[in-house]
Amino acid sequence: MSDKTRFQVVPMTEAASKQLESFQVSGLEAHLLNSGSVFAEKVGITRDGPIAYEVSGLPTGQKAWVFQRDRMWRLMRQVRADDHEWVGEYPTVHSALQALTNKLA
Repeated sequence: MSDKTRFQVVPMTEAASKQLESFQVSGLEAHLLNSGSVFAEKVGITRDGPIAYEVSGLPTGQKAWVFQRDRMWRLMRQVRADDHEWVGEYPTVHSALQALTNKLA
């Protein structure tokens, strides 16, 4: 009998590095930003530069972004139009969103 559960293991170094367009963590959703967005321009994201996500699912009036800089993911939250806070640095986008979820709880 043949084993139908066999699959090929591909080392991460050989896997494509395409970023996810969007994903969810605990009710928050992260959407990939393109290099032409206002936030991307403010933090220096270019076509070949860092990757950034805008977060949706926050309480009314709040915004948040997660962006990659120096191999870490940085989370910034806007509570009011003139009030931003750096929430922290995280090893993955998922861990940044989980930290934001915990902060909102």
